[in-house]
Amino acid sequence: MHKHKFIATLCGALWITVGLVAAIALSPASLEARVLEQKQQTGNWKALTEADVASGATIPSGRHAFFTVPVDVESIDGEILLGLRGGKVRYWGYCLPNPNDPLNPAQSVGFPGKFFLSEAERDWRKAEEARQMKFSPFRLPVKNPKDLSNPVKHQLDRFVGGMACYIMTQKELPIGIDSDRTGTGTGAKIIGDGLNTKLERQYGTDPSKPDTDGDGMTDGREIRYGTDPLRRDTDGDGIIDGIEDKNMNGRIDAGESNALRIDTDGDGLCDGMCRSNKVRKTCKDNRGSECVDIPFSMMIGEDKNLNGKVDTGESDPAKVDSVGDGIRDDVRFFKCMLAGKKDC
Repeated sequence: MHKHKFIATLCGALWITVGLVAAIALSPASLEARVLEQKQQTGNWKALTEADVASGATIPSGRHAFFTVPVDVESIDGEILLGLRGGKVRYWGYCLPNPNDPLNPAQSVGFPGKFFLSEAERDWRKAEEARQMKFSPFRLPVKNPKDLSNPVKHQLDRFVGGMACYIMTQKELPIGIDSDRTGTGTGAKIIGDGLNTKLERQYGTDPSKPDTDGDGMTDGREIRYGTDPLRRDTDGDGIIDGIEDKNMNGRIDAGESNALRIDTDGDGLCDGMCRSNKVRKTCKDNRGSECVDIPFSMMIGEDKNLNGKVDTGESDPAKVDSVGDGIRDDVRFFKCMLAGKKDC
């Protein structure tokens, strides 16, 4: 379909639908009329075609925008489609009945399509409703407590190919599909990495690979958790990110080290193995007696074989005192070095 025809068709359909919503549900006196607390640019429309969404594009702020989900997309999570911004950016939208769904629109009740609201927008509306309902002898509630109906509810979490949608956003949104694949040729499967095509371009990751740097963590997880999707070992401690965060939940759980810190427990020893060029002050005991300065340049660390496990002869990168005898791991290491032992 030509772009001009697409715009005319979509604008006509959505103009009627959104106009109906505005007339019936969003009266100026209602809370829902205050969609976004900002000045919207009148007469300014932005239409994004399937090709735009497939390659990745930007939804402008403060403008009426339309987009169509590419028809070959089986389904995609709304957070991924709209650039992982829902928790911070207020936006709302409305999708027309999906032409590929045999249940729509004849058997639908109420508005033929579905609304979607970002988490930030939903939180804002809840806070506003609570504020409107707050009662004190000096301030009567603005709204009738019995009239809690809200015609605009979040109804849509996943989008499917062919959906045509209207959206209004407080800030720009990166929109795109999640097209990463595993395998090659006819055996390739789309699995997605949680990062849409617009964000893949922004971060420089490969939109055809779910794990660009091959560290075991998908690109989307790395962006969410703060590790670098282009570096296997973000903190440079010798242990790749997917081993440090074994369950890939973005937290430091039992048996894991911090993929963002070269020394998780702060004991002076690298989590994995790192080259050290220092002068180390080492004492005979914890009281600081008989101290000497030792210059050295060597590979030191706690997880010597870089496998993410505390094996025999290794200390725990998540504990300052792995043995639990009151002696820090770094003190134990340098005592071992002073004694002339090789496997410290």
